[in-house]
Amino acid sequence: MGAQPTQSSTQQPINRVSKRRHLIALVLSALAGAAIFPAGHCVVEKKPELTSKTYNGVLGTSMTLAVAGVSEAVAERAMKEALSEVDRLDAILSHYRSDSEVSALNLARSAENAPLELITVIELCEDWRARSAGHFSCRLGSVVEQWQKASIENEVPNRVQIRQAARAANRANIDLDVEEQLISLEQPIQLHVSGLAKGYIIDRAFEVLQSFAKGAEALKVDIGGDGRYWAEPGSQGWQVQISTDPLGNDISRNTSITIRDGAVAASGHRDRGYRIGRRSFSHILQPRDGWPPHQATMAFVVSAEAVDADAVATALATMSPTAGADWVNKLPETEALVIISSGQRIATPGWKQDSQQPHNTTFFALEYEIPTFSIGRYRRPYVAIWITNKDRKLVRNLLLLGESERWAKENTNWWREVGRRDSSILDGLARPTRRPGHYRVVWDGRDDFGQEVTQTEFILHIEAAREHGDADYVKLKIDVNDPTERLLDPNGEIGRIHLTWAGSESRAAY
Repeated sequence: MGAQPTQSSTQQPINRVSKRRHLIALVLSALAGAAIFPAGHCVVEKKPELTSKTYNGVLGTSMTLAVAGVSEAVAERAMKEALSEVDRLDAILSHYRSDSEVSALNLARSAENAPLELITVIELCEDWRARSAGHFSCRLGSVVEQWQKASIENEVPNRVQIRQAARAANRANIDLDVEEQLISLEQPIQLHVSGLAKGYIIDRAFEVLQSFAKGAEALKVDIGGDGRYWAEPGSQGWQVQISTDPLGNDISRNTSITIRDGAVAASGHRDRGYRIGRRSFSHILQPRDGWPPHQATMAFVVSAEAVDADAVATALATMSPTAGADWVNKLPETEALVIISSGQRIATPGWKQDSQQPHNTTFFALEYEIPTFSIGRYRRPYVAIWITNKDRKLVRNLLLLGESERWAKENTNWWREVGRRDSSILDGLARPTRRPGHYRVVWDGRDDFGQEVTQTEFILHIEAAREHGDADYVKLKIDVNDPTERLLDPNGEIGRIHLTWAGSESRAAY
């Protein structure tokens, strides 16, 4: 690799998710809009000396290493060893290098005395393939090659052939013998491990940095914007700059998250892709059919280790935003923010951002009921719950149940005020309909784009419509200066509504 630092200032393979680390606590700032920036600075109470170096040409991007709290000589040695580890792993895992171990495996279809790191990465790929129900895969190397060829020839690939290749790769077998260090790939699998290889390398580089910088008070490994961070207990942690603007051109919307012990990764569709004629296709392919997703979502993930954050972020880019957020809710030590093309956000309950101003400490939890009807042709209702200001301008879509535009239009008030003005909302924010029962949604005092609202008076709208049933609509004026508990009796298709106010300790929306 031969990378050299451009600026300066004064082994065992990872195999599974670490269970020893505490759940990462972030402090949420006013997120507004799509990539994680490699820039970041450490904020520690003792303000120890920080040694930081940025290396260009690392994994096709740049890498920043930083160590605080040790001498410059110790930090320099630790960073040198970490760089060597990145170089070594790149020679094993890079699909850009024809002389890498993974490229040789794809060519020969089998390997003896294979590096344990390669075996571990393949195991991780298969593990995340299972955990994501097939939304993550390292098996589509041949499909990627077809897209690359199509881009060069400026001709959209045959969708049927792409689908057949993807499905064949999904059905094929990968045989691993860890003790004998043997790997065998059944045709037509071609490994393309980039979905988590960078995260794996970040974790290994971090371990090397940690082992050679004993006594350090803070550590950072950042490669191309994904990174692993640690700061000693009691410190404020690392501020990691991100931008959640879908177009990537609104610098004013950059913000930061704070990490004391954990990793962050991003995945999106705008940074890279295939340009064919006048059409642009994402570089992220859906494993089930080898075709780019219809929706151009972005995902930001925080987890205990970079390899897991990397895999989850990649998987989220192939899922519907709401399904992806629901999936992440079931993963340990993991939080995520998903942003659709229009800029609306879906965050997991534990996602937090740094605030640039004091957060509105008053927000509410809404318990709502989908009532039961004993009828023969019952269909689950389409439900919309949203907030507007007192002038009926949209503030936040709290809940959309029903992904069909045809029946969403039956919620006439929501459709007239919100839905017809933004066609991406149903694709990006709507969830499947739900069975009768009691459910809960929380408002965190922010609008659809993550901005803190400054108004104090709002209108809460609730509407439900059911095929072969009725349509009902209620609205409720609310004032944050009057956090009175509210209870509404059932009204046709809308069951009992219970609104309670909470402080800043409550969980975020979704």
